Amino acid sequence: MTPVVLEWDSDFFGFPVARTDWSGNLSEIAEAIADARKINVTLLYVFAPPNAAPPASILNNVISVFTCQRVELEKGLTDAPNLREERESIVALTEINCNVEEISELGVIAGSHSRFMCDPMIPRTIGERLFRIWAENSLRGILADASFGYLSDTRIMGFVSVRRQERAGRITLIAVRPEVRGKGIGSRLVRAAESYVAATGGDKITVATQGHNEPALGLYRSSGYKELARSRVWHVWLKPPSWNTMA
Repeated sequence: MTPVVLEWDSDFFGFPVARTDWSGNLSEIAEAIADARKINVTLLYVFAPPNAAPPASILNNVISVFTCQRVELEKGLTDAPNLREERESIVALTEINCNVEEISELGVIAGSHSRFMCDPMIPRTIGERLFRIWAENSLRGILADASFGYLSDTRIMGFVSVRRQERAGRITLIAVRPEVRGKGIGSRLVRAAESYVAATGGDKITVATQGHNEPALGLYRSSGYKELARSRVWHVWLKPPSWNTMA
């Protein structure tokens, strides 16, 4: 339960940010918050059981608490030899002269349901900037091992980023522009990610999304993904934020 300071988040937001995991024991969460205050934390992420609500004793002693549900999904790739590689209009973004601004825009779309966009304590512009950086760093190979895009007349209408993990892979970002949704582009991007993972020796692929993001959940379920676990993530604001950020 000891809070762990998150360096990247702290640098981005401009104040100390930490995370902790909570099993449901009231004394543990009270102790974690006390420990976070000792190290001057402004924002504490608490990863809690799926139905856990912040106790009144916590709500009465902090600035604000935002909560959302996180869903983890997985698909086995045991039929990897039969996975059809998606090539028509799907390209590896490292193979083209990619428009970084288009990827940045898609990053904002990818994050539209995230806790960083939905927490009212975080200004929308800062949430958007976070996902712009995430998408751009994925394209550059810093936060992802591969990124694929769906092209229409040279414009990138959707993209997916994948990270390799041992004998598995993970979809880290995925987005399709609103004007071309409902045409199967998301499913094709998912298959492109699966084909990449299978081709590089992976036998399963995972992804996480928010419990309220029904379009994403529908996409993954229709693509054969099974739910692994749910958890609830809290944003516990211990102090008013001072938005002196690189955003």
